[in-house]
Parts: sequence; structure tokens; C-alpha cells
Amino acid sequence: MNRMRLKSRASLTFVFVICFALPGWSAVQLADPADKTEKKTTKECKLVGPLADLACAVPQDRTQVVAGQKISKEQLAPPAGFSIQKLPKSVRDAVDAGTMRINDKGEVQVYIVVTDVSKQVLNELQTNGATIELTDNRRKIVQARVPVTRLSAIAELPSVCSVRLPNYGMSNIGSITTEGDSLLKADQVRALFGVNGTGIRVGVISGGIAGVFASGCTSCSGLSGGPISTGDLPPAIGTRDASGRLISLSGGIIAQSFCGNGNLEGCPTNAEGTAMLEIIYDLAPGVQLLFANFDTDLAFENAVNFLAANADVVVTDISFFGKPYDGTSNVSTNTASALNDNINPIRAFFNSTGNRARDHYRGDYVDSGVDGTTLVGVAGNFHLFRATADTSDVLGLGARTFDPIFLKGGATAAIFLVWNDPFSASTNDFGLYLVQDSTGRLVKTGLRLGPNEPNRALEYTNDTGADRYFDIRIQNLGNKAVVRNLNMFIRPVTGPTWLAPTQETHNYNTVKSSVPAQDDAGGSPVSVISVAAANWKTSDAIELFSSNGPTLDGRIKPDVTATDGVSITGAGGFGNSPPGTFPQTFFGTSAAAPHAAGVAALLLQLAPCLKSGAAGARTPVDARTLLRKLILDNAFQLGDPGMNNVFGAGRIDALASANQTIPTANAGPDRTVAGNNPAGADLVLDGSGSRDPDACPLTFAWSGDCGPASGINPTLRCPFGTSNMSLAVTNNGITVPNPSKIQVTVTDFNVAVSPASATVSRGQNASYTVALTPRIGSFNAPIALSCSGLPASSFCSFSPPTITPGAAQVTSTLTISTSAGTAFLKRPLSRQTFPAYAFWLPFPAGIALLGFGSECRRLRSRIVMRLLVGTLLLTITALHIGCGGGGSNFRPPSPTPTPTSNSVINVIGTSAGLQHSTTVTLNVQ
Repeated sequence: MNRMRLKSRASLTFVFVICFALPGWSAVQLADPADKTEKKTTKECKLVGPLADLACAVPQDRTQVVAGQKISKEQLAPPAGFSIQKLPKSVRDAVDAGTMRINDKGEVQVYIVVTDVSKQVLNELQTNGATIELTDNRRKIVQARVPVTRLSAIAELPSVCSVRLPNYGMSNIGSITTEGDSLLKADQVRALFGVNGTGIRVGVISGGIAGVFASGCTSCSGLSGGPISTGDLPPAIGTRDASGRLISLSGGIIAQSFCGNGNLEGCPTNAEGTAMLEIIYDLAPGVQLLFANFDTDLAFENAVNFLAANADVVVTDISFFGKPYDGTSNVSTNTASALNDNINPIRAFFNSTGNRARDHYRGDYVDSGVDGTTLVGVAGNFHLFRATADTSDVLGLGARTFDPIFLKGGATAAIFLVWNDPFSASTNDFGLYLVQDSTGRLVKTGLRLGPNEPNRALEYTNDTGADRYFDIRIQNLGNKAVVRNLNMFIRPVTGPTWLAPTQETHNYNTVKSSVPAQDDAGGSPVSVISVAAANWKTSDAIELFSSNGPTLDGRIKPDVTATDGVSITGAGGFGNSPPGTFPQTFFGTSAAAPHAAGVAALLLQLAPCLKSGAAGARTPVDARTLLRKLILDNAFQLGDPGMNNVFGAGRIDALASANQTIPTANAGPDRTVAGNNPAGADLVLDGSGSRDPDACPLTFAWSGDCGPASGINPTLRCPFGTSNMSLAVTNNGITVPNPSKIQVTVTDFNVAVSPASATVSRGQNASYTVALTPRIGSFNAPIALSCSGLPASSFCSFSPPTITPGAAQVTSTLTISTSAGTAFLKRPLSRQTFPAYAFWLPFPAGIALLGFGSECRRLRSRIVMRLLVGTLLLTITALHIGCGGGGSNFRPPSPTPTPTSNSVINVIGTSAGLQHSTTVTLNVQ
């Protein structure tokens, strides 16, 4: 008792030192010190390292929840005011170093070392608030997320040996990592499931990949200090021609230029492709990267076709203007066709949705009654711009015949007008003009982009030497056009000048249907995915510039949302931060789209049968459909319920999507089998209940007391008693989810006989009772009984001869028959003596048969017929009575008597290959 008191005092002293001597211990209000349950006990020492400090700093709920009870949401929630910044320094340092990870629900990821990774233990952990992620049977570790308030409760469970932080692998993904990697949970997918995109090819179509390779060389390695040297892109070699143009790549990046000058660094030089490749490589550092650039829309189509034929996932950030915005443009239809061409290996195509939500106007032509002859030199009334349900009046100007924009000196803008006539067959014409507001001077007239096309476009650089307002005017030329729907995009080329904090670049802005061509691409049976942008700092809010749907043919766009405002190296001078800033920031749907592509690469590795040419590969249509559903159906809902024209399906959640690719092992129910050999039982295990959500082929691995095995239905030999078996399945050879566990009980039986001995005279029978008793559990197989070691001229029989014990003891009667000996065959005493008349009866029957033929022909007598039949019946009856009716156990008595003896007889029970026996004694006098 004294020793126990000393231990208790030592524990309390240790608690005081740990809990109250830590720096910052009072940052989170602790429970009343008088509450003894908040004192650190010896059981709480099972919390290792910073976890003990975390448990001291956060009030602990130690309630032990037993099976059948349910833990409340309040017990799982973090305490009010919980903040990582208020925790002890040891905890903060662990979080900053990445060795402790606490999510936004206040759950900390831990390894729980347990006595046994059994169903009972796992259920106990889950009942007490742990969310099981993975298990390691060999090391008896359960990986789980535990609410910070339940750490002590978990540690105090009898089955828990200790709770510690996991070992995190630090991936070599470069000096700069996009914030989207964490926000979209791609980092958790890599950590939890062991994937990194290996074996997946991801292609990017953008302007160029400047800033990556050294110059002044023919075969060029990565630029010193560039993204390859810092690990932000994979090792690759670039080839330059005599003019210094980068014309090909090999290694971790494979590329082809479709620019007229063949320069992969752009036409003109551009590094946006570099930034997109960096983002993909951050999320999926095992992928093979591909790249293509272009200049014209035809070159773009070639780039699309090239990558669709060589990559599993393709992403682009390119928009086109002055084309149909209903998915029917040449670029949109080509992309949709490339995605749905079953010859191509491509499984997903991602577009940026566009950054045009604040640069767009749409509305039906409204006649202002103001003729434009004086201003533009052409007759026809101007369109009246005004606010509507979909269009805002940013500056509050009211209805006007112009839409003002503001251009700084030297700034350039491009303006595109399209109306809803058939392309190349328009019968209406509208003029597009830019007029200097202060002077009324016409500075630019828009031109049609093709014969009879329903469009006009203009580009203008402010060369007035001052920052000025300019007015966009639309005119019904000659007032000959009927009312058409006017769709206009303003594209500031050298940087936007906003008229308001809401980022509009012009006054009459229409956010709705601001999706340009290519970004509106659809497809059948599988659609291209367009990606909207939400800043990682305000991830539940759409970027103001991110284009909204629907497309002009009524389809919802975007399809999904990803992250922008993220960090990149700024290689090639690309980025949205001031020059010289490191790291640079990458804004726009151009930054969001490659995040989606990186997530898709991880999912394809997790579900390899969705990849072209893989074992058990799904059809191209099925694979593309399933990959699209994995991304969209598991997105975090934002905006209006369901799919909407702002966020699409919501923000990509890589972890939620990945969880839907994980197969489920099913080893079947616990089994009880009867032994069938001396060592136990040979039985066939059944993993046919295992399922892969994408119907990918599974690899089966069995382990446990019956030994290792592979395959869906292996045959194993399990010993007598209860054996634990585990089935692990994988669809990719890397990710092994929680195994399925079963217990196999092999039962046995005993044979006993009573009485142990019997004495009979020759010619008499000895009777015994044979008892078959199940061992370990029910023995549900038939047992055949037999005997050996019988004295001469005796035999044994059992009633019944075969018996199945089941769960209880059963008996059979053993009869051993001896012989007194005889010179003539006799029936046993239990049968009647063969009558003499029966021996003679066949003779008159035979005589009757001989005479029957001739007698019937001569007399046709019925009397002869009756005599014959009666004789035959009498003969048969006599034989039946004399020989004894029924009975299949007749043994003719031996003419030799059973000798006088004292014999030890073996009584044997046999079930398949399993035998048990006992002995009885027979004394024959």
C-alpha cells in the first residue's frame, strides 16, 4: 500500500511539472484545478511527446463510451476559442514543422499503438471518438484522427498501449508549393494513400515555358536557380536550335510547339505554362509532364489533338473571343471530340472557365433613337445601354448610348462583339466603335472577323499621352438589323483599370453567361470540365473575375472550382506580384485549372483501371464518366444547392474523391468448419464479397494463423481451434485500405464407447453404445463408424452407421455378432426356417408352364390361366417367407464358430480425412 501511495504522489508531481511548468500553459483556459479528472494520470503518460502537452493545454473529456452508446457532437467539438496559436510552443512548433497536423475540426492525426488490431478494439476506438484511417496489423498501429478533447479518453482505453504522432514523409516537391495543395487536400491523398501520380501523363496547353532551361547551349539542362534546380519541376533536357529557340524537351517534361516559330518558350515568349506545370508537379510529383503551345486557333486545335493522343489528362487556360459562346466554335467542338475519341487515351480535359465576369456585357439591342452619322460617319441608331436584372450600372450613369471604359496612357484593350446570328450566314450587321469621351473623337472602328460572321472586334492602345475615358458604342447599321442579342467582351491586354472595387472594367457589366469560347466546351457522352477560381485565402468565395454561366445554349458552367492566388517560383518573370518578389503569386482561373489536373492524376493512380491500357481497363466512356463523377460528385458544395453557374459542383476535395476509389475488403462472415484432416481443416476462403467502387481488378492478400495466401478463393489449412485471418485488397498495388478480419474455428470430435467390455457365448450378440461428442464447437460433418480387430467368425454393425453430431453429443448402437458354427447354411435365429414345401413348389409351376402354351392354343381355357397364376403367386410367397422379407444387413452365419477369446476391438469414427478411435473388449466364452 505504501508503495502504491508513493507511485500516486510521484504521478501527481509529474503532472504538476508537465501541465503547469510548460510555457504558455494558460493560453487556453484549463478546467478547474480542483477537478481531479483534469490531473494527468499515469495512464495519460501513454500520450507521447507534444501530444501530452496538447492534452494538458486543452480541457479533456475523459468519458468512456461503451458499445451501444453514442458520443455526442459536443464531445467531439473543440473547446470554444480553440486556436493553434494559443497552444504551448511545443505544439505550435510541431504544427509549423509539419510533424503534427490538426485539421479545422480540431482533430489531431495520430498513431494509436494497441494490444491487438481486432474488430473489438477498432469499434472501441471509434465509439470513443476516433476516426479510423488506416491500420497496420504487423506493428499493431491504428492511424486515426482524434478530437483534441478526447486524447486522454483514447489513451486510457485498456487496449491502447500508447498514442504518438505519425511519421510523415517529406516529399521533394520544390522550394515553392501552391497553397492549393493543402486546401484541396491533395497533400493528404499523397500521405494517406501513398500515391503521387506515378504512371500518369498530364499535358498542359499554354503560351510558353520560359525561364526553365539554360540558354547559349544546344542540349540544355535546367537554368541555374530555376524551377528544375529547386525541385519545382522534374529533371528534363531542352534542345535549342541555332537561333536559340527551344524546340524540344526530353525527360520529366516532353513538349511540342505548334507555334509558327516552333519555340516552346512562346510566340511571343511566355512563362504561364511554366507556372501551370509547377502547380501540377506540386500536387502530383510523380507524373510525366507534357506541354504544347500554339499561336492561332488552328494551332491550338493541333495542340489539343497532340496531347489528347498522348496524355491521360490535359489542361489549358486559353479562351477565344469573337466566336460562338454556345460550345459550337471550332475550338470547343474540336476539344469535345478529342476527349470523346475512343482511340485517344485521354480521360479528362480541363479548361479554365475564364476571367471575364467583370469584362462582359450582354443584352438585346435597344434602339436609342440617336443616330450616329455625326459621330461615326455612318447612319444608324446607337444601342441604348442600361441596367437590367442581369446587368449592373457600376457608376450609376443611367441609360446611355455608350459604355465607358478607362484606359491609362499606353494601355491596350481589345473589344469583341458577337450577336446571335448563324456564323458565316449573318443577315444583320452592327457597328462597333471606340470614341474618346472628352473630345467625342472616333478612335477605332470594329471590323468583322470573317465574311458574313455575326461579330466585330477592335483593339486600341491609348496613345493620347494621358489616362482617359473612352466610350464603347454599338450601332444598328442603316437601321437594317432586327433585334439581336448583343454579347460583348472587353479584354484589357496590358492590365485592367477597375471602375469600382467590384473590379468592373466598364460600366454596364453582365456577370451572367460570361464564359468565352473553348471555356464553354461540352462533349458527348462526356463533357469537358471547366474550372472556376476561388482565392485560397477566402476559399468559400468565388473570385470576382471568375466567369459565370450558363453558356449561351443553357449548359451549366463552370463545372467545378479550384484555387488561385497561389505561390509559384516566378520563373521567366511570370507572376502577379511586383517584379523581384519571391515567391510570385498566380491569380486567375489559369491557376485554378492545373490544380484540377493534378488531382485527376492522383485519382487515376488510385483507380488504375480508368487509365487506358491498364489491366482490366474500363471502356473509354466509362472511365471518363467515372473520373468526372469522382471529381464533381465529391466536391465541397458552395453557392446554391447542387450544380450552379458560379461554383459548378463546388470546390474540389481531393481526399473525398480519393476515398471513393478505395476498394473494400470482405473476407466473409466468421466461419465454423468441421476438421477434415489430422492437422485441422482444409478450407476455401472467400473474398468474393470484396468490392472496388470503379470495378477495377483487385489483388487479394490473406494473412493470419492459417498462413499467407493470395487470390480471391485460396485453399488453406487451418489448425484446430480459433484462427484469426485478415484479407487485404488493393486495386493499384500501393494503397491498401483497412483489411477485413474473420475468425475461423475448426472443430473436432471424440469417440467413446460404453460399456468398456462385454461377455457373450458363441452365437450371441454383444451390444455397446458409441458416443460422439463435438469439441471446440459444433461438428457439422457426417462421421462414418467402423470397427477393426474382431475375432474370427464375427462381425459388427452400427445403428445408425453414419451420424452428424452438430452441437451436442449423439450416440449409435454397436452390435458385435458371434457365430456358434453350423454344417448347413442357416438363417440367424431371428429369421424363419426355410419350409420344405417351398422347395417343391417350383416343380408344378414349371410343369404348368410347359403345358400352358399348347393347352391355351387347344382349349383357350381360362382355368389353365388361373391355375398358372395361382401357382406362381404361391411359390413367390413361400420363397419370401422362407428367405425373410426386407433387411439389408443379412450376413450368412459362418460355418466356423467364433473362437473363445478375449479381444480388444477398435471402434473408429471417420470424417473425411479425420479419424478418431477408441477400444472395447469382447470376451467370447
